[in-house]
Amino acid sequence: MAPKAVVMILALIGAPGSHGLPTVDDELARAQRNVSAARRHGNVPCYKRGKAQRPVLILFGAFGRHNFGDLLMPHVVSTLLAQYPHEQHVVYADLDSADMRPFGGHCVAAIGDLLRMPGRTNVVHVGGETIGVSVGTAAAFIGKPISSLPWHPASTGTSLRLGDPAYVLDKRAFRNPGAFIANSIGGTPAGPEEPRLRQFDFIGVREHRTLHALRGRGLPAQWTPDSVFALRALFEARIRTTPRSVLRIQRACSETGYVAVQLKESYLKSFPRAANAIRAAQTAAGAPVVLFRAAAASRHDSLEAYDRAELPRLHVFDDLDTWSIVSLITRARLVVTTSLHVQVIAALWGVPRLQLSFHEKLDSNLAEFESPTLLREGRGLIHPTQHGRFTKNDKKSATRLVKEAVAWLLSPEGAPYVRNTSATASLGRRYMESVRKWQQMLQPDGASQQDPDIGAAMSFCSKEWFEGPPASQDESTGRRMFAVISHCSADLSWLQEFLNSTGKLQRAVIISKCGRTPNWNSSRVTQIIEKNIGRCDHTYAKWIAQNVDKVHPDDIIFFMKDTHSVHQSGSEFQSFDNMYRLAGSGYACGTRHKSMSIFHNTTVLGSLEKTSYKGVAFHAGTLNEWWARLNISVPMPFTPVCYGGQFATTGRQLRQVPTGVWSAIIRSLEAGNNIAEGHYAERTWAGLLFPKMSDQFSDNLRLHAIRTVQTYTGGYLGTLADCNGE
Repeated sequence: MAPKAVVMILALIGAPGSHGLPTVDDELARAQRNVSAARRHGNVPCYKRGKAQRPVLILFGAFGRHNFGDLLMPHVVSTLLAQYPHEQHVVYADLDSADMRPFGGHCVAAIGDLLRMPGRTNVVHVGGETIGVSVGTAAAFIGKPISSLPWHPASTGTSLRLGDPAYVLDKRAFRNPGAFIANSIGGTPAGPEEPRLRQFDFIGVREHRTLHALRGRGLPAQWTPDSVFALRALFEARIRTTPRSVLRIQRACSETGYVAVQLKESYLKSFPRAANAIRAAQTAAGAPVVLFRAAAASRHDSLEAYDRAELPRLHVFDDLDTWSIVSLITRARLVVTTSLHVQVIAALWGVPRLQLSFHEKLDSNLAEFESPTLLREGRGLIHPTQHGRFTKNDKKSATRLVKEAVAWLLSPEGAPYVRNTSATASLGRRYMESVRKWQQMLQPDGASQQDPDIGAAMSFCSKEWFEGPPASQDESTGRRMFAVISHCSADLSWLQEFLNSTGKLQRAVIISKCGRTPNWNSSRVTQIIEKNIGRCDHTYAKWIAQNVDKVHPDDIIFFMKDTHSVHQSGSEFQSFDNMYRLAGSGYACGTRHKSMSIFHNTTVLGSLEKTSYKGVAFHAGTLNEWWARLNISVPMPFTPVCYGGQFATTGRQLRQVPTGVWSAIIRSLEAGNNIAEGHYAERTWAGLLFPKMSDQFSDNLRLHAIRTVQTYTGGYLGTLADCNGE
């Protein structure tokens, strides 16, 4: 190494404990001087009085201290609200006043100083993990006694208890309250918030677990994604400009890039081998470590904690400006973090990211936007406290997992899951749409009522959830109808009655595969004898390959088995009229579950690996691997699945599938009768033939799906379950 390079690296490294940086307390004290001066002169810090009766819009949240996500939220909300004309004076407020502008934040007033404003006072809680936070806990985080805060009882004329909610405000405490909006808040309800939340005009929560808890208490909460998901859509141009502090890092790591590492102080205490794990990440990534703090507030990230843990580093990134931190994350080769919003930013920009999780609450938050594949243990998620507490081998396991996880995250195999930003972008759009709805309540004549789309949500849960996007009209009228029937030994009387119930059937072909003669004799029926391989899926694929060029695009074709028992628990057979109606729109499934959707999370579904069935071992790999081998493309991020082998579609949908796919399915199913490929084909038909779904429809599925089935129990792996709106 050249001497000049040695000098540069030594200058960047520094020795643990000798970084010479001012503490966050020093920096905050300097920023607070103008706040203290304002109060000494009898003014409200960070609030300039205008006309006496001018309406006030308070953006309220936990952004009066240095916490990465909380500092970003008011930027998102104020930028979106600026798109809608209003004459309100915007004030940023927390429990205590603070000047956060040196850190890329705002000048923050104390909410207790704003209770007696003479004009109409609207309040928007900008978000964050604030439900369940008591006054006592909040004061401890701020680092001040209750009696020193403007929120003290002396300023409100009401008694205050340590267990009272700190961030769920009481509308009655304000002199002239207007609309109260809870915008994408999170947390665990403790009970005291309930009567206050009932005063709110809009309750948006960012996690489904919070949604269930509030709805269980009878509160009309709605799911609203975290506001930070809108950051890229609103500020990409700003973030594209690289701050000098980040440029210095990039120049020092120009050949390899860098691994950006942030670890919360309290979690480091639970992870004694953190240095080994970070060193493993550095080695696997082939890039040096840059340590940074996402939250320099008390009880969060600490340079001293990094030193005590002896974490490897090329550089300690001492810039606490929130936009500089965003820039550092988005330009990293790899991010290792314990922070939710560091993960969100990395996901928005498709940066490889490894989450070290120490709490199931964080796991629940991550599941709102990350793919289940990425969140598998040892891929994009590791729980350090589950590894390394008991034996010598266990102590090495977390380090080994980190090394393997980083290798996967940076590999071509991991790239599709890491680089795909469609889910986070969709959540950003959904959040901005939520703001568009509730901002009307802030106007003087704004209706103080719940979202009118609740009725639409209930309609979605009773119809589109099971069937897909509605057709603009009855598109099945006047169509020719045909049937392809896979027969083995069952009585076809029921099927003959089913298909002829309205007299629409023109012709049927029965492919008999077990040497039995079907009991359906008609001049409109053709019977074909075939070898018994591949079950009904082989029958369908072979017929399609031989006849796809002969069918008219408007023809409706029913693909049916000779049996009509429903093996999947909770499912029931559809009526002919319903199947025929839906088929006119492009696709109809013969069965329908009583509560779960026809739609599945494609990533979770693709992870299915059928290894045996009725004592027969399989070696077909995963469903995703089978799709890849056959060059099959199914919709992302959600795909429909029709269980039971009974469905109907149109000639147009059959023709849109590349002809090579049918041949590939046939060859794959010719391997035998009871094979894994048959289970995979059953889960593929709908994805191949379903009409193209819009991004808006995918957004609606994401909005309404409360959970995704994560196990194979009942065969429903990947199914969207429990619709939000019923």
